[in-house]
Amino acid sequence: MQPAEQESPDSQGKPEAGAVIEVHFALSNVSADWDEKYGSLLDFAEDLQIDISAGCRYGDCGTCSSQLLAGSVEYNHATGIDPDDGYCLPCSCRPRTSITLNA
Repeated sequence: MQPAEQESPDSQGKPEAGAVIEVHFALSNVSADWDEKYGSLLDFAEDLQIDISAGCRYGDCGTCSSQLLAGSVEYNHATGIDPDDGYCLPCSCRPRTSITLNA
């Protein structure tokens, strides 16, 4: 398994156009292809009936902090909380590569 990575909002590492990005929710055992119509991983998870606790929905409270088991994410904006290594804030990020979240 490759280590999980986080990218800043100004990261240059955008996925290739047309690339399929798979999101796997390990605890729920649900996988789905990412759809760019979603603003965040939290929105995507909620649409798939995946339960991720959330408070502010902007990355300021840390309630949604989830373990990123594989892959990398990029943030939509600067957040008030810096998640621990190997974690991400699904309310404020989207996958940059195929990922596995512990949710």
